[in-house]
Amino acid sequence: MITYDLSKFSTKPFGRYVKDGKFNGTTFREILSVKLKEAQSENDYLIVDLDNIEFGVGSSFLEEAFGGLVRKGLFTKDELIGSQGILQIKSQQAFYKEEIHQYIDEAKKENNQGS
Repeated sequence: MITYDLSKFSTKPFGRYVKDGKFNGTTFREILSVKLKEAQSENDYLIVDLDNIEFGVGSSFLEEAFGGLVRKGLFTKDELIGSQGILQIKSQQAFYKEEIHQYIDEAKKENNQGS
């Protein structure tokens, strides 16, 4: 197993887009994608630890970081949270895992044709 502590990115992650500040969901998604690909290539899984954050993690951050993995076509829902999923969430707050799984489950891959 590979563990990534979100507090290594920031103890105060916030926002969806780069314009929202340095520690946004878009930037974290890029880091998360690399860590997940590493786990996948090693036939392992990644645990994202949310326990060392100073404040709550906002829905826009979580949706962009985790739901964005599917929306941007980086991973499928099944690769992330299916029966053989490579993503696990560690948090003393059970709702984070539920919320993240919901964002991944509801995400639709963007269709960039004609854009």
